[in-house]
Amino acid sequence: MLKGKGEITPQLLTIIQKHFLSADDVKDVVSNAAIGVDDDDWINQGEEINCIGSRIIGIWVDMEVNDSEGNQLQVLCKYKSDGVQEYVLMIQADYQQTLGDKDIKIMYPFDVLEVPYIQIQTKATDVIKSEGTSTGIITINITKIH
Repeated sequence: MLKGKGEITPQLLTIIQKHFLSADDVKDVVSNAAIGVDDDDWINQGEEINCIGSRIIGIWVDMEVNDSEGNQLQVLCKYKSDGVQEYVLMIQADYQQTLGDKDIKIMYPFDVLEVPYIQIQTKATDVIKSEGTSTGIITINITKIH
């Protein structure tokens, strides 16, 4: 039981960890995929994600930029599976994140309470492939909080 506003008891934390954040809930979206293909062009990362029954999707990003610059991630909302209609949220900061130009590991929580499906996309404003290197690569995993 909550002791006070925002406090979680050890028992409640155990329940949360056991039922909502178990390793079984981790899904690999993409592994070592290109961040971008053409300059400043959004590309899908993996298939759409079914969010029905979830409150929050944890998006776990591991990015190795190499020489690519202006790396970004966005989450588009869909009301229908396999639908071509993709929507942004009213506030850009709620659906689009600048990941920067350095290697980064970051977790991005996304509220999906009213969103049945999402599509994760990435881009680099400058996709650079120097001699002997590859374009930036990204690995994305998700967890679902019900």
